[in-house]
Amino acid sequence: MIFLLAIVIGTLIGYLMKGSIKNLPFLVLQAAYLLLIFLLIDIFFNRFFTYFFSPYNRLLIMILLVIQYGSMFALVICNKNRWPLWLIGGGEFLNFVVIIANGGRMPVYISDPSKESRFEQLRTGQIPHYMLMDETTIFTFLGDRIPIKVFAESLLSIGDIVIWFGLVFLMLHAMKTQQKNNSSIVG
Repeated sequence: MIFLLAIVIGTLIGYLMKGSIKNLPFLVLQAAYLLLIFLLIDIFFNRFFTYFFSPYNRLLIMILLVIQYGSMFALVICNKNRWPLWLIGGGEFLNFVVIIANGGRMPVYISDPSKESRFEQLRTGQIPHYMLMDETTIFTFLGDRIPIKVFAESLLSIGDIVIWFGLVFLMLHAMKTQQKNNSSIVG
């Protein structure tokens, strides 16, 4: 939900800076199917993963993560002229590093277990792609530890914040970009 808010805010800022919503359909990404791969694996991890695999199947998790994040990094490279994608890719890279370093799980910092509804699930490993931070966690500063309350209470990582700003700038960039020769965009 927080990323949807970034798109809305980027669009509003673009409009206030005399950008045009009419330019948004011209935001064409090369190899856009790579984004679809990234999103489908993300949906799988967040909605269906526990129905199909044991949380102890780390090798499969790691393979899916490499495919997921590899598709995002390839998308950024294929669209190297769109600088906001480099920001998004940088945020994804920060998340990828902490996830891979911790065995395919994003570490989550819980300061008050009584206020976190997912605490017991995290503690017992029922959410296979997340884990509670503890003394064995690697790169704790990159984990989900920044509290935010937009629509609902949530925790963000530094990578999530970088991605958020990347999305805002991508929308602004798209709205300010002028169509050229009816077939491409100055990027």
